[in-house]
Amino acid sequence: MKITLDSTILVRAFDDTGGLARCLLSTILDGNHGLVLSSEILAETSRVLRYPRMQARHGMPESRIYEYVMFLQAAAMMVRPDPMLVAPIRDPNDIVVVQTAMIGGADAICDPVFPEGCARIERSEIPMPRYFAFLRAINVGGHHLVKMEALRAHFEDLGFVAVETFIASGNVIFQAKSAKSAELEGKIERHLERVLGHTVAAFLRTESELAAIHTHAVDGLEGAPVPNIGFLAAPIGALARAALMALQTPTDEFHLHGREMYWLCRTRQSESPVTIARLERAIEAKVTFRGAGTVARLAAKYKLTGA
Repeated sequence: MKITLDSTILVRAFDDTGGLARCLLSTILDGNHGLVLSSEILAETSRVLRYPRMQARHGMPESRIYEYVMFLQAAAMMVRPDPMLVAPIRDPNDIVVVQTAMIGGADAICDPVFPEGCARIERSEIPMPRYFAFLRAINVGGHHLVKMEALRAHFEDLGFVAVETFIASGNVIFQAKSAKSAELEGKIERHLERVLGHTVAAFLRTESELAAIHTHAVDGLEGAPVPNIGFLAAPIGALARAALMALQTPTDEFHLHGREMYWLCRTRQSESPVTIARLERAIEAKVTFRGAGTVARLAAKYKLTGA
């Protein structure tokens, strides 16, 4: 069983060595269970332990608090809460606890906000994360043609729900229980290669990630031509960056930001001396491009922050 503990429980486990909170933490760590935490929960725990009244009570030096927090970080499965996940709780600190449990796939949450102290998570009641899959090599140049109805069915075969497609260029929106994008990408790629008969790279982004991409395209590149946005599996290294910048021409300019590549093309892309094949060879990585307008329409349709 995987369990998420609130910072209040973690503070009590530190402060009261013989209390129920310490026993609960020890049971989770010593037994066949998993502790699911986030940096936000640990930051709140550290902050509370440093309160003057708390330090007056437990009398522990700064180094002991640091060691405790580092111990928890090493012992737990650390996840990053997705702020786009809705949690029906008013206190922001408690919302983070629920988001941590949801992203980490926890079976239960222990938090004083619940009447019994702990609450088992019913999976059917948890809003699943929404993902945006940008597929490479789908309906490009008259090749690898796939009807959107069939593509939706392939995603549903994987157990995903609320599956939608957006225009016919390989954009699939779906919800899934898993919070691990890399695992989902691999699962999608293996399934599509099996049913379509050719390799299809999948680049997943969460709602918060796509909102940030849209904001960067609008605000971060203000005054520049509307860019094409390239989705990468991971940020590229220094050598690949140098190779990319070597491709720049008077009409082609590239910017990198995280796992995205912004291509400012001041002519028709078909007239540019830079081709996607040449670009991929230079950076030694796969990439799929979408127009900034497509991303903007997705952000508006799904009411993403910043749209």
